[in-house]
Amino acid sequence: MCSYITCRRCRDKIDGLLFSNARIQANLGTGSIFDVGSDSAAKDIWHGYLREIRSEDEIFYQSITTIEERAVLSGEVSI
Repeated sequence: MCSYITCRRCRDKIDGLLFSNARIQANLGTGSIFDVGSDSAAKDIWHGYLREIRSEDEIFYQSITTIEERAVLSGEVSI
């Protein structure tokens, strides 16, 4: 595990995931090639990205997730 602040590779990977999520959110309902079709599909993809972010930098993960997202990802709550 590395740090978003001190590790360039980690920062680049997390920034790429955040960019991809922003692109998905911005294109919902547009019918473009980046439109995943539904809010639930976008949320599932976002949760996958959050798992990757958590594996890279737990502190950054904690800073960008809500309590509800952390509960869902830990399996304490289902969607």
